[in-house]
Amino acid sequence: MTDVYDKATDIEMRERELSLAIVRAQASKPALKPIGHCYNCDEVLIGSAVFCDEHCRDDWQLRLTRKKK
Repeated sequence: MTDVYDKATDIEMRERELSLAIVRAQASKPALKPIGHCYNCDEVLIGSAVFCDEHCRDDWQLRLTRKKK
């Protein structure tokens, strides 16, 4: 038989997981707005892309991280 504390712990764990899922979903959204070309190499892009491929994205993120240090 579960008591009130067990139920409260279950609710807290579910709410924590939900909050983490929301934060992860928001973090995966690009913060950059599409400007018609790749932010890294200036290649012309069509649609809502902000990088031409994952290599440009990773390179841009690496350079951005280095600038912040």
